[in-house]
Amino acid sequence: MLYDLGIAQLNARHLDAALESLARADKMAPRQEYIRCALAAVCAQHGNADAALGHLTAAIGLRPANRSLAAQDEDFQPLTSDSRFQKLIRSGGA
Repeated sequence: MLYDLGIAQLNARHLDAALESLARADKMAPRQEYIRCALAAVCAQHGNADAALGHLTAAIGLRPANRSLAAQDEDFQPLTSDSRFQKLIRSGGA
C-alpha cells in the first residue's frame, strides 16, 4: 500500500511525499527490488544522484532486469549524463 502511494506521488511529482512513502515501504519490506528501483527514480527526480545510484545499484543486484528498465525509464533522465549511471546500466558496475 505504501509502495502504491509512493508511485502515485512520484507520478504526480510530489517528490518529498513519494520519498517518505517509499522509504517507509522499504523499512517494512526491505530488499524488495521494485521498492529500491522506485526510490532510485524519486531520488533521480529530486536531484540526488548519489542516493539514486545507491538505490539503483541495490535494485539491480536484487534483479538484474532493472538495469534495462532504468535505461528506458524517463524518471532516470536527470542521470543520463552521469558517467556512473551510464556505467551501471551498461556494464553492471557503479
